[in-house]
Amino acid sequence: MTTNATNNATNNAFRKMEEHAAFKRCASFTITHPKKPDGYAVVNVAYPADGAGRLRVFVIDAFSPEGRTATEGSAGGYGYDKLAAALSGMTIDGHTLANHSGQDDTSARLLKAWHKASADKRAAVEKRASKLGYFFTNWSAGGGFRPTGADGWQSCYKTSGLDYLCALGYRIIQGI
Repeated sequence: MTTNATNNATNNAFRKMEEHAAFKRCASFTITHPKKPDGYAVVNVAYPADGAGRLRVFVIDAFSPEGRTATEGSAGGYGYDKLAAALSGMTIDGHTLANHSGQDDTSARLLKAWHKASADKRAAVEKRASKLGYFFTNWSAGGGFRPTGADGWQSCYKTSGLDYLCALGYRIIQGI
């Protein structure tokens, strides 16, 4: 085949795949890390036919030297990020994924460190949180819910879904 014929055949195959009903409701993500060349994970997603249906997610984690593990999750309902909800609680390469507004011991420690830090050290705490895949939110001026009456962040959350792994340096490649 000539180059043009090959390009036309490739473009035609992509178009057919994108238009095929089975591929309109699925996604597949491959997860790698530059410091772990032998490890990978695959996240396969089956989206519902409508907004009210149940999203299903299947995770194959092959980062462990002991071999691959497979887990599955699902989420249903209207009007929210079903993928993050379905991934919540699943583990990839030892990292537990969270839904939106996910909190754990690390988020509590970071929030406490931010409040204890002097004004000139708070940016460093925020930078450390970002590198760990966490972020501060819910700023309150004049104390808000804080009994001290001081300005500050009220919450620290783990970044949701696959974005958490991106924050930790993993590569997320969407194949479908």
